[in-house]
Amino acid sequence: MRTAFAIAFVLAATTAMASATPALIASSTGNPGALVMDGEGTSSTRIVKIATLTLSTDDGDGLTVSITSGSLTKADGRTPVPFQVVLVASGASAPVSGEFTTPSPTTYTWSNGGTGEVEMDLYIKYTSASLQDPGAYSASVDLVVVDNP
Repeated sequence: MRTAFAIAFVLAATTAMASATPALIASSTGNPGALVMDGEGTSSTRIVKIATLTLSTDDGDGLTVSITSGSLTKADGRTPVPFQVVLVASGASAPVSGEFTTPSPTTYTWSNGGTGEVEMDLYIKYTSASLQDPGAYSASVDLVVVDNP
């Protein structure tokens, strides 16, 4: 079964010091509107790349990105599907299930040290129910980037 899925990236950037400027560019990858959902008597865990992020700062202490996850939900709120998020270096192999260590809906964080630009791939992991309600599901993934103190 294919079910509609929309991701709304809510982006924000703040700085710890007036001279430092963190930046974030998020580009959706693939077709996040066509995630595969089970529901016809079977259930599989799915790991899907949903975005490539370009992160940068001129702060010598680096930056931290915080990403919120939640659940794929229908308008009526029935049978939500929790999902987790993780970042991997852009172009690296897809993460395996065990790399998703931050449970939904907890905020996942990733930090680097130093200035410059880094590209990361954003993946989600979800498992729909074996008898998932048919219909359109949606969710948002919120990202916040701050300079490290």
